Amino acid sequence: MIPLLPPEMKIQLVQPLGTEVGRAEALVLWLPPSVLEGRWPRVPWLTQLKERLARVPSHRCGEVLLTADVAHEGRMLRVAAACADEADAPFTVLELARKLAARALEPHPREVAIWAPGTGARAATLVEAAAAALLAAAAPMPKAARESGPPEPLRRIRLLGLRRRLDTRAWLAEARGNHLARWLAALPPNVLTPEAYVR
Repeated sequence: MIPLLPPEMKIQLVQPLGTEVGRAEALVLWLPPSVLEGRWPRVPWLTQLKERLARVPSHRCGEVLLTADVAHEGRMLRVAAACADEADAPFTVLELARKLAARALEPHPREVAIWAPGTGARAATLVEAAAAALLAAAAPMPKAARESGPPEPLRRIRLLGLRRRLDTRAWLAEARGNHLARWLAALPPNVLTPEAYVR
């Protein structure tokens, strides 16, 4: 039977010093618009990412630039990268973050890192947008007992390269509230009855 309330969200947001991806199995990478002119920030796997981007016939800011699986410390790391133009509206950035999150979560990672090198003062905003998208995408929705969920749920999001520590409590509270609203809206009418709603 489908439960009336969603399961508790148990995803941690951590902010380590530096830019080490640690045990992350996927990376959401926000890049500055200058990469379209060949000017890249210092990032690992630079040669591989440049080669992958060169295979794309046309690319522009406001869309996912590339998705690549790169070797990192003896394992594969999924990298989903995009650039957002400074003139983009917040909704446009959030929509792009949603697409990045979908690419990053395809291999069902337990840990995802977010990094925005070379984006200056916009880094915190871009990281927050990606974190919100990952939290929303990883939140389970009602399923019948016979339907299986993802092999491994997302457990941790690493926020890399930030100049100051961010207060992520509001992010998690908003994600939990959104999850509850989406869960209730998705329940079939034989589960979310008036009586159940009152309880």
